[in-house]
This record gives sequence, structure tokens and C-alpha cells, in this order.
Amino acid sequence: MHSPISAAPPHPHPLLGRQPTFRGQQADEVVVALRRPALLALLLPGWPLWLGMLLLGGVVLGQTSGGLPGPVAATLSVPLALVTLASLFHWAVTHALPWWFRLGIVTNQRIIFSSGIIRARVADLPLETIQVVEVVQPNLIETLLGYGRVKVASGGGDPLIFTQIARPRAFAATITDAQGQHAAPRRPSPRVDDTTLHGVLERMGQGETLPPMPTLDPRLTRDWPLRHALALKLPADEIVLGMVSRHWWALAARAGGPLALIVGAALVALVGGW
Repeated sequence: MHSPISAAPPHPHPLLGRQPTFRGQQADEVVVALRRPALLALLLPGWPLWLGMLLLGGVVLGQTSGGLPGPVAATLSVPLALVTLASLFHWAVTHALPWWFRLGIVTNQRIIFSSGIIRARVADLPLETIQVVEVVQPNLIETLLGYGRVKVASGGGDPLIFTQIARPRAFAATITDAQGQHAAPRRPSPRVDDTTLHGVLERMGQGETLPPMPTLDPRLTRDWPLRHALALKLPADEIVLGMVSRHWWALAARAGGPLALIVGAALVALVGGW
């Protein structure tokens, strides 16, 4: 086993305070964010362990308070202790260790996903190749508990998928911020000895002023209450032309079954009360 993150000299960073390092880090590379899966994603699978500890503590408390006879307490405490130890071992091996070695790293040059204990799996994407940063919270439980999945895709190859990330929108915003602040290395311009060709290339390389863009139809642009859900920071020269949301029928079609059950239950309750 190896630790993918090691302590580093105290070079403070505005986001981390203390700068971590990792294996394979380049000389001019700075870690902007370091994330493991949400703590709740680690604690929830250990419910047999927490239940065993609670029951064992209740038996011990009953014995010490005199409410539970000694022979009964001894009979219950031994199997409960064995089950709790077995649950602890299972939780540590199958959940705690993989959680510790599962890392999402955002640097000023790339995005890195690292997982695995003995056979580590490391994949990365340079910031300049990222095209899509998508946040997915597939069910209501993850939405309520505040964690989800962040998918980072480039033009080619497999995307990087960070699952069970706490505050996934903030993590996605960190990636887009790092991408916005990253300047891709510029290749040196080729040398052209022909003066005529050089002049043509210079004229072609000069930027042109873009024409003003028309705004969207006001009926398509609404200052709706959930506008803060778009957690993106716009550059200084970027203008929002409008926001387009899905039609309300997209929500009504999915909510038809639950709404029918609620209305049916209400009708049954009214008829029963009458």
C-alpha cells in the first residue's frame, strides 16, 4: 500500500492553507483542490457496525445499572462483540480503506483521479482538453444528503467520473475556475522568410470585432427562482444573452405517477371520512 498524498513544506495556498503533494507531481504544478468521497458515503454502509456497537453498549449499560442479570448480559455480550468485530473488519476493508485511497485532485494544469490500494489506478485530463463538466445527482437521497457525481469529459477518450463527491457543484465550479485561469502553452510561430507571405499571415492573424449578438426572446428568458443552480463564474468579457429551461411538461410527465397516487389517497381519505 502507498499513500498517494504526502505532507509537503508549508507553502500556503489561498484555497487549502497547507499545500499537499502527490506522486508524479510536476515541478511547476500546484494543487488547487483535493477531494475524497463524502463522509456520509463512508458512514452509511457501516450501519451494521454502528448497530452492533449500540446494542453492545446497551447490554453493558444494562449490566452495570443492574437492570440486566449478569448471566444474561454475558450470554448476549459475547456474540454481540464478535459480530461487532466482524462488522468492523468488513467495513474497514471494503469501505474505509478504498475511501481513503480514492482521490480527486485539481491542479493548475490537470484533473487527476486516483483509486486503489495495492494496484492503484490513476487517470488524468489536462485542463486545456476539458470540454464538459457535468454534475449528476441521480436520486433524491443524494440530493438531500448533499453529494453526487461529477463527470469531466474531453474531446476523446474515457471521461473522469468522481462519484459520491460532497458539494458536487462547488467541486465542478473549482474545475471550471482552474480551467479558466489556466493558460495553455503557446507554440512558437513558424518563421516565414517571404515578406509577402509574412504580411498575408499577419493580416489573417489580426482579430476582428465581432458583431453584437441579438438577445433571446424574452419569453424564453425567465428570471426564475432556481437561477442560482447554475454555479458558473463568467469571464469579464462574457455576456449572458438568456437562459432557456425545459418545458414544465417535462416535470409533469415524470411526476404524473406520484401525483396520481397522492390524489387517489386523498380521495380515499375523503370518502372514508364521509
